[in-house]
Amino acid sequence: MRKSALLFLAILVELFFANCGVFAKSEEAGNRLLLEGDTLIQKAKSEADIDSAIKKYREALAIFEKTGSRNGKSSALNNIGLATHRKGQYKIALEDFELAFKIATQSEPQKKQATVISNMGEVYNSLGQYGRALDCFEQSLVLHRKLGDASGEASDLNNIGVALSHRGEYSRAISYLEHALD
Repeated sequence: MRKSALLFLAILVELFFANCGVFAKSEEAGNRLLLEGDTLIQKAKSEADIDSAIKKYREALAIFEKTGSRNGKSSALNNIGLATHRKGQYKIALEDFELAFKIATQSEPQKKQATVISNMGEVYNSLGQYGRALDCFEQSLVLHRKLGDASGEASDLNNIGVALSHRGEYSRAISYLEHALD
């Protein structure tokens, strides 16, 4: 009886490690799809190219959902949001960014959270909702400052300056833009 229990346990351990390898390969495939999508977006000359990138990102998302990778899911959703924003599909972009942010707040480093919320601000800027854009950029700025990320902070200060200039608050905009250069 004891021998059969040990044999059963050995089989379970072997299956566990075999599945770990499958998940690792799946994660690699998902990351590869993200990179392929990024390459397509960078070279995109048409809406069809953007659609091809979105397809890659969605394939990656499906893999990350199967493996349970929160980091992968939030990255894929963030990239889908960037691509749909580029196509002018602002509502879809916001939905993807909101879901990416929700996932990122569960387990991700705050840098990912700051990136996603800043991307949401870009969509609100495109929609002419400058108050909401400012809220997003200010939240991102708080996270970047907390992390000591000078590059992220400069980007947020620049984004705040741009949103303020769209609102006609030129003196405040100049102040933020100057701080972005420091």
